[in-house]
Amino acid sequence: MISTVILYILYALVYILTAPFRLFSDVSTQGWLSQTITTANGYIGIGYQWLPNMLNALLLTWGIYITIEVAIFLYKGIMWVLKKIPFIN
Repeated sequence: MISTVILYILYALVYILTAPFRLFSDVSTQGWLSQTITTANGYIGIGYQWLPNMLNALLLTWGIYITIEVAIFLYKGIMWVLKKIPFIN
């Protein structure tokens, strides 16, 4: 969907830039340009099938890493508190 919007924006920019040339009677635009945009969107859309899986794997990896770091921090904090108690060696 995002790629379709980007391609339509690019098409609109090209359409605006070529507007003066289309004022002449012998210049015409091709009708298959919108079909080309739709086909390109289909090819780009294939990558969007893999993107959620990669993001889930990345978030899972970050979650595991953060959990381990928090556990290490809590362990060090607890050991520091235990060392501050006078009657515990």
